[in-house]
Formats: sequence, structure tokens, C-alpha cells
Amino acid sequence: MVDLPPHQKISCAGLKERLQKEDLYVIDVRNPPEIEQSGFISSRRRVNIPFPEFESALNLEQNDFQAKYGIPKPTGDGSDLVIHCMIGGRGSKAIVLAEKSGLHKAQNLDGGYKKWAADGFAK
Repeated sequence: MVDLPPHQKISCAGLKERLQKEDLYVIDVRNPPEIEQSGFISSRRRVNIPFPEFESALNLEQNDFQAKYGIPKPTGDGSDLVIHCMIGGRGSKAIVLAEKSGLHKAQNLDGGYKKWAADGFAK
């Protein structure tokens, strides 16, 4: 797991609050079977991009990204982007890749989906 600075992390309560106010990108970097077993975080711009393909996804052109994932590609500084995995390891690595792509304000869900569910936010 990459040790991210505080500005690159968001708590479960912080994400829940932001989702009630903002239209965030929520990128889940878990593998599809993990999502099928445990569930997902709802957002209009929610997408699953398994970690092994995350870096190549960031390098896709806008039209190709939309065709493959069904949502527009995140752009700008990433301030509207939250990435997560199950407990935080892959999510923190994905943040490093996002930052290299210019999405330097993207945040990782601290504790991942496991903490999200444990905190009672899963449906």
C-alpha cells in the first residue's frame, strides 16, 4: 500500500457527504467478482476499472474511454474523482497513476469498500 498524504484521502463519511452534494466520479478498481460479492458505491458516474487496466484506461482518448466504460473520461485536476478498492492498497496505487495523468486532486477512499460497508454506508 502506498502511504498517501492526507489531501489524497477521503473518509467514508466525507465521501457520503460529498455524494449527497456533488456528481462525483467513483472509480472502483476491484475485480468484477469482488463487486458481485460485496456490492458497490452508488454514483451516477460510477465505473469499474480493474486495477490491472487502470493505467491504460487513463491513456485512452475521451471517445474511446466513453465507448469502453460508458461514462466520460475524468478530466481537469481530478477534484471530482474518488478511487477505491476493497481495503485501500490498489486504490492508493491508482491515485499515484492518476496523479501522473494530471488528476492530482483525486482522492482514495480511506479503508476502501470494506470500511464503507462496516461504517453502514453499503446498501
